[in-house]
Formats: sequence, structure tokens, C-alpha cells
Amino acid sequence: MSINQKIILLTSHEYSSPDKPLLVKLVQEGFDLLLIAGKNARSWEKMVDAMIMQQPSSHDPAHKPCVISFNQSTISQLIGMAMNCPDKNNHNIRMIKT
Repeated sequence: MSINQKIILLTSHEYSSPDKPLLVKLVQEGFDLLLIAGKNARSWEKMVDAMIMQQPSSHDPAHKPCVISFNQSTISQLIGMAMNCPDKNNHNIRMIKT
């Protein structure tokens, strides 16, 4: 599990069931920060929050990933937010577009 990763998820549509495998993979891999931006970003955030709450107790209970959604934000703003979040992996940021 790569808990230290920071992810920027750029969405172009509302969350729907075909998107579930992507979110399952991200939650299983683990992350410290997930910034979701784009049209209907809140629908994606709600699903990620639900998935995190349903994780088996074998996951580290002390780890509290941060998930934030934005309807409008520039890529440079998102990168700036991610870089300013304290981490242990030298500001490595993963970007995913849907």
C-alpha cells in the first residue's frame, strides 16, 4: 500500500458505476491526499468517502486520508495545494483524468 501518495483526480462527468474500479484501486492502494476537481466532483468525493468508511479493519486505523472536491479549480492551484501538504515522498503527485 502506497499511503504517502498524493493524487489529483480531474473529472469530466458525474461519478457512475463504470468509474468504481478506478476508485476501488485508489482506495486499496492508499493515499494521504486526494484532490478531486471538475464537473460534479462532489459525487466522486462522496463515493470515495463511503469506500474509505467500508474498509476492513486490517487497514491502519490511525491513517486518515484527506479527500477534497472542487467544482472549479485550475491544475496549477491543485498542484500548489498538493505540494503544500506535508509528506514524506518529496512532493510526488499523481494526476489522473477521467
